[in-house]
Amino acid sequence: MVTAIRRSSFLAVLLASVCCRMVVAEKRSFFGCYERDRFARIAMTTDSLDECVNNCEESFHRYAVLSDTRCSCTNTIRTRVVEDRECGLVCGKQPEMSCGGVNAQSLYETGIEVAGPVRNLRLENSSKQEATITIRWDLPAEDGAQVEQFQIIAEATRTHASYRIHPLRWSLPNTTSTFELSNLTPGTDYNVTVVSLSPKGEGGRASILGSTEIGIPDPEPEEPIILRRLGSTILIKIPRATNNNGPVSYYRVVVHYVNGELIQQIDESQLNTFQKSKENRVPYYIAAELEMKDDDSLHFTVGDGREYRSYFNPPITVRAHVHISIGVVSVRNHVVKVRYATTTHEQHQYPDHQHVNLKTVEIERNETLITILTVACILFGIVLTAAIILYIYLRYKTPSANPRPFADHHELTLQGPILEVENNGFMPDIYEQRGFEAELRDIIDGLEQSKHHPRKYLSLNINHILGSGKYGDVLAGSLQQGQDQDIPAHVHVVTDDMESVDQIAFLNEFRRLTALEEHANVILFLGVCVTPDWCYLLFEQMQTTLKQTLLNARVPNNVNSAKFSTISEEIVVNILCLVCDGMQFLADNNLMSKKLCARTVYVNTKFEVKVSAFGPPLYAEGTEKCIDIARWHAPEVIKFQNHSVKGDVWSFGLLIWECCCLGATPFGSTTTDNLFAAIRAGQKPERPAFMFEDLYQLCLNCWDLDASDRPNFIELRNYLRQTLPMLRYLLSFERKQTCPRIFQRPVVRAIVFPMELVNPSNPQLLVELVNGYRVLLQQQITQHLKRHRDHLVRMRHRFTQKLARRLARNYELYRQKRRQLESHLYTTIPKRLVPVQIKPYSRRWWKCVANGKEHFNQELFRMDYERFQLLCERLNDELAAENITHHWIPLSIETKVAIALYVLGTGADYRKAGDEFEVPMSTVHKCLLTFCNAVLYVFLEEEELIYLPVDEHADELEDVVEEFELLANIPRSMGVLDCMHIPIVPPEDDPQCYINSNGWSSVILQVAVDSNGCFMDVSQHSGSTNDETVLFESALYETMERQQFPTAMLNDKPLIPFLLADSGYPLLPWLMTPYQGPHLLPAQRSFNVYMARARTIASKAFERLTGRWKLLQDTVHLDISIVPTAIMTCCLLHNFLEIEKAPYLDQWNECPIEAEVAPEQPVWLCPILDEEGEEMRNHLSAYMEDNFPVVIDDI
Repeated sequence: MVTAIRRSSFLAVLLASVCCRMVVAEKRSFFGCYERDRFARIAMTTDSLDECVNNCEESFHRYAVLSDTRCSCTNTIRTRVVEDRECGLVCGKQPEMSCGGVNAQSLYETGIEVAGPVRNLRLENSSKQEATITIRWDLPAEDGAQVEQFQIIAEATRTHASYRIHPLRWSLPNTTSTFELSNLTPGTDYNVTVVSLSPKGEGGRASILGSTEIGIPDPEPEEPIILRRLGSTILIKIPRATNNNGPVSYYRVVVHYVNGELIQQIDESQLNTFQKSKENRVPYYIAAELEMKDDDSLHFTVGDGREYRSYFNPPITVRAHVHISIGVVSVRNHVVKVRYATTTHEQHQYPDHQHVNLKTVEIERNETLITILTVACILFGIVLTAAIILYIYLRYKTPSANPRPFADHHELTLQGPILEVENNGFMPDIYEQRGFEAELRDIIDGLEQSKHHPRKYLSLNINHILGSGKYGDVLAGSLQQGQDQDIPAHVHVVTDDMESVDQIAFLNEFRRLTALEEHANVILFLGVCVTPDWCYLLFEQMQTTLKQTLLNARVPNNVNSAKFSTISEEIVVNILCLVCDGMQFLADNNLMSKKLCARTVYVNTKFEVKVSAFGPPLYAEGTEKCIDIARWHAPEVIKFQNHSVKGDVWSFGLLIWECCCLGATPFGSTTTDNLFAAIRAGQKPERPAFMFEDLYQLCLNCWDLDASDRPNFIELRNYLRQTLPMLRYLLSFERKQTCPRIFQRPVVRAIVFPMELVNPSNPQLLVELVNGYRVLLQQQITQHLKRHRDHLVRMRHRFTQKLARRLARNYELYRQKRRQLESHLYTTIPKRLVPVQIKPYSRRWWKCVANGKEHFNQELFRMDYERFQLLCERLNDELAAENITHHWIPLSIETKVAIALYVLGTGADYRKAGDEFEVPMSTVHKCLLTFCNAVLYVFLEEEELIYLPVDEHADELEDVVEEFELLANIPRSMGVLDCMHIPIVPPEDDPQCYINSNGWSSVILQVAVDSNGCFMDVSQHSGSTNDETVLFESALYETMERQQFPTAMLNDKPLIPFLLADSGYPLLPWLMTPYQGPHLLPAQRSFNVYMARARTIASKAFERLTGRWKLLQDTVHLDISIVPTAIMTCCLLHNFLEIEKAPYLDQWNECPIEAEVAPEQPVWLCPILDEEGEEMRNHLSAYMEDNFPVVIDDI
């Protein structure tokens, strides 16, 4: 009893002392000794009391907690008080002060009695306007001092206005977390500060930089001054303009043809280039776009026929009434605002300010020039008169030296043959107006940005000319991509001295080339490099030509080899098939090769084949002689230059012959001049002995004189691919090979024994001879049987194909007949005879799907029509096997998929989905369950859309690491690990298991995301589980822990591939987390910034997942037993649509209803730090500090 009384009195005294200390908060005053809080977050490590107190004061905490060298900060005390003697440890730098004890901690006052700053101050980028900036923040910590109100201060840091901008202030309630700053100046950068005000005074500050969008230029620009008009040109003076709402980027010169005295106002929506205005019959157009340097004005000649920033300045119509207007163009952050000057008749003034009427005024007289021209005309007349007099005198006074009879005068006789010249040089009006350079510039400007390469990244070997043609020369070069990657390239230098016809042909071919997509068998167009003097077209450079490969494959006769070629017949035929693929791709895109031969087909050591689609043939190897490509041209091309796809088929037939002859030149004994006559006479390349009849017949089909009878490339490719299993009957490179005969009797050679060997006294030799001839006979019979068996196999294969085609045709006829009979039965049999009532489904669904692509509602099914049809094809086998309805017309595959996608995409319950498709709720449930099981089976088990690059997929690990490293700028990183809580309806059984730390029921979805935003691993847990437990209980942890990853050396230290995560996860060798604590080194802060930027990949993936599938964004209304299946289905569909590049609509991220906003995600901090992982993180941070830019703050 006495002990209890003493204890209560002690507590009363202690409480009184605590209250007294709370009244006066003095900095560095000892508050008391308390039990050690082992869960407190360590702010820093120090043995100085002042450093710890200052650190807590900077972070606006009331108390500084010291336990030995561990310093932490807090606003509330979570442990109980102990005796002061428990805090017996002294501070290292201040021995007179107590720094806690073994199981105790010392608390000191920081003197802070005001509220801390707001957290996570950020801008709302979507609401950026001319005069407003919207900011959002999180409220300060609740355990700190009370906030009475917030004060917003906006100070202009950079502006284009000519007047002074005063700071603006606003006061807001303490519960506000978002605010729109209004009445701001357009085109101005502001420093926005949020100050926390508490009863004891001003608290913490948080600042952020923001800017307003530029506005319409103000004031209106002055109209130009017309200085002089000479014929079709007008000289104007443009005064410098001012703009208070943004920068003055350009000055636009607008020409306006005025009809009479009435001035028509300019409609900016109709204002365009000269050519577009002419087509739209608009009397005004933009003639130029100019930049003004530091001068106060700019002189410009309107109508000089030049181009200024892609605007053509055509000559002005003589003596037309024209007004010139000036527009001020303001450009900033891809926002363009324009304002034009108002024009009046007062602009027609000369420097003497006298008004001039353009209808009656004469051209300004230049007296000096008139005098000079008059004197010149008089002198020319005098000289001309003297010349005429001299001629008359010499004509009649001088006798003829060698008179000729009249019969020898044939001045009108034609001295040469009459040549009919075909005029193919017609150029359209637009080409005459704009010219070759302007058209070429338009084509280049239409290319993607990745196709434009600066000159500094292009290396040329001007001494190595690979080829030359009518469009220019081809040089050897290399294109630098990345830091140390040089790509060899063929550089086509566009010549500037082409004829007009060649220029038009070049533009047409180049325009079609830029529209081509990439193809595996066509030379890749890398892009262009444009300089003020030259234009370079860059193409992929392969290792060698097919011609050189064939020549190198020849085996000399003196070499003992079974074949005379090092390349097999299969490779040759496969090369021809790949050439067919490339030529068919060109034909589909309305392009012709015009030069197909072995020198314009390129191969590498892996026998990857690519066809050249542009430019001249290259020179022969080792020489600088042009190739006579006319040998490969069709006769209609040689005679009439009529290029077509059938002409390329002729060239392909010669290419087949060229490949079979290992690089021989076709028509080698015929000159080019006599080639057309020889072809018309029936001359063809002869069939070599090793090229059999079937393949040579294919060449003859290509060489048909009637182009319409030649096969196309699809037929050629199909034939060559079908003959791959039977190459021995088409082509053979074996020495002394003869054409095999399919039907022939075995040749049995007569065995003739020499009489001197047939001796009964030598039976052993006779037996050996008989055995030898028996073996020879058996070999011949075996060869004959093998040939006969191969022939039977081919015949059976042909019969099988023919039978399959016939069965398919008969089956299609059977299906048509069956549908006709069913429709006839439905119309003839009375409905009262049907034993079961058939309930037809709603036609609303078929209005949007069955009627075609234009009626498809992408908003309902979260994908476009093409991906919807592809998904139905993938799931057809699984969904077609089960009928989920009873006494109903069976649902089609499209209807099942549509119902499931509607539930997943819109988050609608079964009742709403049933009303939409007019089916029972049970049918909706069965459709959803069947669809989810089908997706899991097809995409997870068969196609494996979700997998880590380990075990059987380990060969993809380096590619995954390389792609993610390029995106995140963190070496050896392979992805991001993150998790999110999906709200659910709590189950009746054990609901506490699903309640998270924020108090609402959820299921945790943990994913590993790669650089493409696809999921590599997915795991699910109940909402009460923290992040570290989610990781340790997942299959990902077991897989990563047992893997032996390949290492890469960074600064002579090995580093394995790893994942990135936030502070809620533990630090492991294969899992990197950011540094924690307020006092970090610059390298550590920079490392955290790179980590934060990389983790946005996972945030975007979650955003697209929940935005596309609204079921995961709102509270999941499904039963808890099928929630994991539905979540995994959404993840698989996410990967499927991301891989297929399905479009994603921005409005899917919007939440128009406040109730639909997802609750705040719980936050968890994990204190687990692995020593090996910490060592790897420190090494990685030091390496990134040396090799990457140090970024302290993430803007």
